[in-house]
Parts: sequence; C-alpha cells; structure tokens
Amino acid sequence: MTTTGDDGKTMRIRRKGRLPGAVAMSLAAFAAPLHAQQDLSEQDVAAFFEEAERDLTQAVREGNYDRLVDWTQETIADGATFSFSQELYIGDERKSFTVASLDKQDVLRLSRMAVGVMSGMQGLTVRDYTLDVEVVEVRPIGPGAAMATTRITERGTLAMDPASGQAGAGPGDDSGSGPQSLQVEATAGCSHVVQRGGSGGGLMIGMTVCESRARI
Repeated sequence: MTTTGDDGKTMRIRRKGRLPGAVAMSLAAFAAPLHAQQDLSEQDVAAFFEEAERDLTQAVREGNYDRLVDWTQETIADGATFSFSQELYIGDERKSFTVASLDKQDVLRLSRMAVGVMSGMQGLTVRDYTLDVEVVEVRPIGPGAAMATTRITERGTLAMDPASGQAGAGPGDDSGSGPQSLQVEATAGCSHVVQRGGSGGGLMIGMTVCESRARI
C-alpha cells in the first residue's frame, strides 16, 4: 500500500478503476442501516488491511492456524456475505472454475475444516509464505463505512516431509527421501464494505466480492 497522507506518512494506496454501478449500489445499500458515525478515512481503511496482512502472515508462518479462525470470528461482521469466483490452473492449463456465495458461518466452518486438515497432517508445513494486500481505492459510502477495492497476492510452498509417514516419494524422486513440495500462488481483485462494529468500535468486514485465480 503506497501513498502519502496528510501527516506525511507513506502508505500503499493507489486510486485505480471503479466498481460497476450495480455493485456500488448494493454495497451502499448494505451500509445504509448503520448508525450515525464518523466517516472512515483512507488512512483508517489502509491501517485495517495492513494489520490484517501482518496478523495473517504471522499466523501462517508460525503454523498457528487456529489464529486464522479467531481472526475470522473477530473481524468479520455477523451479517457479512461473501461472493467469489475462482479459476484454478495447473501450470498454464485451467482445470476448474468455481462460483460461491457464503455467509460468516460458512466461512467459519470452512476455516475450521481447513485447520483440522492442516493440524492433522504431521510433517506438513507452509514455507516461504507471503501475503500482500494492496488497497487500490477507498470511498466513503455512509456513516462509519467505506467501500475498499483491493488487489491481493498470496504465495507459499506446501511441503511434506516423507519421514513423517504421511506421504510417499513424489514423481521423479528415486531416493524416496527428502521433502515433497507444491508451490501455490493466488491473486484476487476484491471489493469490500469495511465498517465500524463490535463493542470496541473497531473495523470489520461487512461484505466482500472477489474474482480470483489460483495456480499450482
């Protein structure tokens, strides 16, 4: 996120593009019932996503996957909705296309399932993990709410140590020893409603719409 705010501090925010009118109207309608609050600034929203980027990266690098579930519980509003489409590529060949609409409880269930799988596979680690959230645009859409457009890039290597007994040798590995690995990269263009909420008045995600592509 890079831009210069009123206080001279540097942030990474670039203003590019706009959402289709129908999406913008639906997000504004979602925020309309909020109580009168002070408008969110670009700096408020940028700081929110910067903290999310830092916390999630740390949790994955430390293998603290339960923290990801906690983050979802604490940072996503109870009435939040998520709509996304995802293309999956293996190399340069597209293998699948998925469209889904989820609510907070769906996201929590999927997160707990993923944590259970990761925690139950001995020897599985995520290496060289990076997460970059670039805030492209921020627009106030009502009291205490803003619409943010982001570009998200996530990279990492899933590595399994065969010595754990959870995986055998991979293709081309004649020795049958040494870690097996799979490189993953995902990119997404997203639009979010960010709103004040919770007992402490912190920022939360109220709605997200994403188009993403994953490559392995």
